[in-house]
Amino acid sequence: MDEADILTDRKLILNKGVMRCLGSSMFLKKHFNIKYHLNIEGSDYNYIYEVVKRYIPTINKNSYYKNQNIEEKLLENKIDEDNIYVFEIPIQYSYQLSNLISKLEEIKQFNNSIINNISIFLPSLEELFIKISLNNNSINGKSNNYEIINQPINVFKNLNGNELKNENGNINYLLISVFLPILLSLLFFLSIKNINKNQYHEDPPMSISFKNMYKNISWNYDIEQSNNFNIIPFENYLKTNFTTYNIKYLDNKEKSNNNENKVYSFSIAGNCSDNNNYNFNIYINKTMPYIPSLVLNCISNSILKSYNVDEEIGISVQSFSYIDYNVKNLKV
Repeated sequence: MDEADILTDRKLILNKGVMRCLGSSMFLKKHFNIKYHLNIEGSDYNYIYEVVKRYIPTINKNSYYKNQNIEEKLLENKIDEDNIYVFEIPIQYSYQLSNLISKLEEIKQFNNSIINNISIFLPSLEELFIKISLNNNSINGKSNNYEIINQPINVFKNLNGNELKNENGNINYLLISVFLPILLSLLFFLSIKNINKNQYHEDPPMSISFKNMYKNISWNYDIEQSNNFNIIPFENYLKTNFTTYNIKYLDNKEKSNNNENKVYSFSIAGNCSDNNNYNFNIYINKTMPYIPSLVLNCISNSILKSYNVDEEIGISVQSFSYIDYNVKNLKV
């Protein structure tokens, strides 16, 4: 509330969804009779009251002494000691506050036994909001102990209640304002879902191997950098032409013009230790995207063959779903 009072020029206060007031802070506080609180700590109430009344003519003795009426203390003759007197000053007399404070300070400096301390409290926006809430709850003498209505339901009733009353329960109004929008929304979402379902196309998985992908393409076995590796199962699995060049010689051969019109898919060098640990150096052709997967698959199946295992590990690929625009039917 304090931030709103300082930062904004005009304030709008809502109470349970109803606009109660709109205006500047000074206008609202003046309109709802929010007052300044002038606290004076002193010993002579009558003298202080006369000084305040000189600047604020409408001030009365209905001020408070420590949350009790000052007249009760006057009757009890208990105001000889220092007491705190609270005067409520209307907003319209704010222009007199500077003169009043100056006069009270002058009295305090001249004789501090009459006035010991002076303080003034500005009315806050929160005080105004609380006052509006209390006034709204006590309208027509009704108690504020009522059941809070669910806000969304209340808004719907306010928007449509009058129409239903004016139309005397007209069924056409219900059909147009309630059921028709719901029906159109359902049809829209169902049609969008059906359109997307017809457009998207998904191909089945396709098995890939050297036999159906790179049947007529050669590969190389670097025999100089290989030891203790049985190439026969590997050769039988690929069943394509291969050479046994050194990788450096093969690289120079590919760069020369005299390459015998051969395209190599990969070159491999394998080593097997005494404890059956395999180490491979593989050089692949980057223009063939499936070569890395196929080479690893061939190595795995070749090792299985060397242990007389007839089962094989297969590889399959599947494309992402795509929208079939049926290009053949498009006309330019």
